[in-house]
Amino acid sequence: INAEYMGPHFKDTIIMSFRCEHCGFTSNEIKGGGTIGDYGVKMILKVLCVEDLSRDLLKSDTCILSIPELDFEMAEGSLGSMFTTVEGLVSQVSRQLRSVSFVGDAALPEERDRMMDFFDQLDKMRDGERPFTLVLTDPLGQSYLQRLTDREDEEDPRLTVEHYLRTKKEEDDLGITDLKAMDS
Repeated sequence: INAEYMGPHFKDTIIMSFRCEHCGFTSNEIKGGGTIGDYGVKMILKVLCVEDLSRDLLKSDTCILSIPELDFEMAEGSLGSMFTTVEGLVSQVSRQLRSVSFVGDAALPEERDRMMDFFDQLDKMRDGERPFTLVLTDPLGQSYLQRLTDREDEEDPRLTVEHYLRTKKEEDDLGITDLKAMDS
């Protein structure tokens, strides 16, 4: 199934879903559609209550996710693109990291304790027991984080959205420099 969605607050979005009738394998992808904008976007959310955890978000595969309180950053492409809530994103980060973490018998006790404390803090954040800051930086500007109000003229006290010009390195990494050269 391929579908194109052009809803409020979103740019053109392509939703791709596949399910194999024989083995049950499923795959879901969300991709930005349309043209590449001139600006990247950085969204900073102060997650202070359960209401913040239930905010919808669209995270593109070029989005970098960070949680400063944990000194944590997840590079673009690590989780792929997804439409979820803040709680769902934190849960997905936890699942992804637990699936690759080295906290088994071979881990040094200090490392195992440090990782277990990290997961404990992440779980508290997901459950609304610990406030935190979620930073989503998307150089293509294709990610979105729901505001508390639908009115653009009303301020959302816990969400800051900054649009910025991409750096030369970001444009090179994304292949935009090559595209611009081809258009010239």
